[in-house]
Amino acid sequence: MFSPDTLRGTIRATDEAGIDSLWFQVGSGPVVGVDGGFQLSFQAPFLFPVDSGLFPGTQVPVTLSARNIVGYADALDTFVVIRKSP
Repeated sequence: MFSPDTLRGTIRATDEAGIDSLWFQVGSGPVVGVDGGFQLSFQAPFLFPVDSGLFPGTQVPVTLSARNIVGYADALDTFVVIRKSP
């Protein structure tokens, strides 16, 4: 990633009970939710802006969360690293 840039990808979740919802957060930005429609397998594309002014080597946290229809929730915490502009 560069600063500024846009983080792009697809989140996928599968659950035998059905997916209720998914949430995304990049850095300290807003949490964005998507309705899973109670599908057994669900995927959604995402686009998130990455702020300008971040120094190379900065780790920007990314949290991806999902909840099934019986209320079980799980999350993946990871990060992207800012690189030096080409």
